[in-house]
Amino acid sequence: ILPLRDPARAGLLAQVFERMDLIHCVSEDMRATVIGLGAAEDRILVNRPAVPLAAFAGLREGRASHDGPLRVLSVGRLHWKKGLDDGLRAVARTVAAGRDVDYRMAGEGPEREKPSYLIHQLGIEESATMLGHQQPDEVRGLLAWADVLLLPSLSEGISNAVLEAMAAGVPVVTTACGGMDEVIVTGESGFVVPIGDVDAMASALCRLGAEPDLATSVGAAAAVRAADQSDLDRQVSLFGDAYLRLAGEGC
Repeated sequence: ILPLRDPARAGLLAQVFERMDLIHCVSEDMRATVIGLGAAEDRILVNRPAVPLAAFAGLREGRASHDGPLRVLSVGRLHWKKGLDDGLRAVARTVAAGRDVDYRMAGEGPEREKPSYLIHQLGIEESATMLGHQQPDEVRGLLAWADVLLLPSLSEGISNAVLEAMAAGVPVVTTACGGMDEVIVTGESGFVVPIGDVDAMASALCRLGAEPDLATSVGAAAAVRAADQSDLDRQVSLFGDAYLRLAGEGC
């Protein structure tokens, strides 16, 4: 989006929008962005991402409290947009506050060296582990293991990793990037903090670690919310209805 803020490129995009019968946006946040770039409001369909709920719902069955460190998971490419620097700093502050943490980062990408160096610089080698690329079944295993999913991103549409965690009944701490605050109600089905607010991330992690009943209730509410708004059948139905309307208008 950022390069398109150049007037010439924005003008070209506005011309493209004029030729479109329908523009799909994954969030209200994206809808506002494309309207600002020249899209007509009546040509926009907001249809949020969806995940196969049944593949993750079973992970809730065996979830139970445990002794030991707070198990924190991040899933995503090793890219600056994912904000892993902030995630690592939040974990370091959580550890400094007296909470043991086992932080695992699943994913690979072009910026492996930076988080690897930061782990050493922050002195959290015993608390943070980079797992590299994980297959889908391995990610599901990690979600069964995790107490919290941490999404410290600087930029997102709506994160599928968050939707999968919610479906699995895992409490989520996320930044207010893109449409994430449309998916999660803070304090009820997860925690949404300002982008880059490391202290707020650490505070949410500490609270979830200290209050297991809260973590359980937040995870349960997240699963209900995922079932209500992240079902693949709902997503397909909205797309199908939209295509039928377009086909009818074209006849």
